[in-house]
Amino acid sequence: MLPNQSSTAYIQARLNKAFENIPPIFFEQPVINIIDYGSGQAIGTMCYVDFLKHNDYPQKINNVTLIQPSENLLKRAALLVSKICPDAEIITINKCLEDLDDEDIVCDENIPTLHILYDLDWEFDVGNFAQVISDNLKGYNQFVCVGPCFNDYIEDGLVDDFAEFFYINDKEDNYIKTFSEFELDPNESWTAHIRCFSVGKL
Repeated sequence: MLPNQSSTAYIQARLNKAFENIPPIFFEQPVINIIDYGSGQAIGTMCYVDFLKHNDYPQKINNVTLIQPSENLLKRAALLVSKICPDAEIITINKCLEDLDDEDIVCDENIPTLHILYDLDWEFDVGNFAQVISDNLKGYNQFVCVGPCFNDYIEDGLVDDFAEFFYINDKEDNYIKTFSEFELDPNESWTAHIRCFSVGKL
């Protein structure tokens, strides 16, 4: 479990459910890179590393790109990632998501990239954001998008707008699920809307 258990159990439950629905072949890749969007204190990356350890996946993290508009949070995120991924290169981008440009989204043709988008503040042009990412994808890219859901209402539907920009609805590995209260955990009224999809081929 991550630090501050009481405040992260909900986050980890939602992200773990998303990670469980990544195609198994992704975990067979010996090395990956991570881009953690709006990373906060790198909860998405930390949950993924914890997920790997819990499931005994030997996957290595080559580098982690942390994107965060708050300089203080970004420094904290980089410090935390350096502790759990001591061998990984850490790249920090101190920008709002809507200000990202081509130089910020760097993917490797030969190393799969995991893109983590967790509870983003989507109050910007999602199409332009998705376009910048799409224009700079190389190799295999696994996307994990997790957003809130209130009374079975998917907030703004922007997680789906983002995913559908990539035209992935007919792919076999496209996972979409809305979790109502008590579905993620029978003892908790947690909800979630999750999209997992890939772009590119291994």
